[in-house]
Amino acid sequence: WTLLQSFFSFGFWRTIFGLSFTLLSFGLLIWFFERKKNPGQFGGPAHRGIGSAFWWSAVTMTTVGYGDKTPVTFMGRFVALIWMFSGLILISGFTAAIASSLTVDKIEGSIHGLEDMYGLNVAALSNSTGEQYLLDNGFKPILVDSISSGLGLLKKGKVDVLIHDLPVLKYYHDEEGLYGKKLGILEEAPHQSYAFALNPESTRREDVNRVILELLESPGWSARLYKYLGRRP
Repeated sequence: WTLLQSFFSFGFWRTIFGLSFTLLSFGLLIWFFERKKNPGQFGGPAHRGIGSAFWWSAVTMTTVGYGDKTPVTFMGRFVALIWMFSGLILISGFTAAIASSLTVDKIEGSIHGLEDMYGLNVAALSNSTGEQYLLDNGFKPILVDSISSGLGLLKKGKVDVLIHDLPVLKYYHDEEGLYGKKLGILEEAPHQSYAFALNPESTRREDVNRVILELLESPGWSARLYKYLGRRP
């Protein structure tokens, strides 16, 4: 299904239009030089002549060369020679571009956000904020009793997505190396904040704020972020 969707992607059709424009450009040159001296192949009404030239341009570029359309003028053959050599390079580039546009979604994955998860089997840790988040957004999550079991179901293909805290998932993915490249982590996900609840009149409030600020500015905090999340603050 992902492959079929790629046929309707912008990248695929941009490549197709680019190829068509190139074919038409050389076809028009052939038609311009051949339409009068070679009317049997490129003459007649403009739409017929240009259509024949477009066909010639396509079969020449793909090295099929049916031979049903052949330029006879000096300039027509000169353009044809240039197009034959250029086509060898262009066909490789366009083939790579089309292949890339068809497979990029498959390589990168088709889940980019919450809207892509509807209809999938989504798991979450029981009694977690992940479970509540899914319930609030209309999901019926598959509940697991541990992250290890959830990742195991994900690896076996029994669930499609596991919702949980990013640092924990990064730890399992990067530090323990249990799942390698089989699983991907979507970091562009909803964030939740953690806080210390203190009485507004508490005398410890200023002390806690100072300690947090000192921690955030320390080299050790940067090292922890890089270790567990793979990025600098």
